[in-house]
Amino acid sequence: MASLLHHLFSLSLLIIISSTASNQLPQHYVVYMGSSSSGDAPGIAESDHLQLLSSIIPSHESERISLIHHYSHAFKGFSAMLTENEASALAGN
Repeated sequence: MASLLHHLFSLSLLIIISSTASNQLPQHYVVYMGSSSSGDAPGIAESDHLQLLSSIIPSHESERISLIHHYSHAFKGFSAMLTENEASALAGN
């Protein structure tokens, strides 16, 4: 009985650890930053998006600070690889 309880506890702990770790794996997110306007300079917006990413991605992971796509026609925004926590941080800005 003790062995069974030990195995169940170990399995529960493994499930909790793996679900926590999966929240920290970067996934593809599209970040909406408002409607597009004709007066926006694309280079400036892209620079602003990179600066925003650098404010939420830890400095020891700076290689992840990159845009997958920059949106400027239908809406302003970008897509990037973010963890769930980073995406939540952006949603709060």
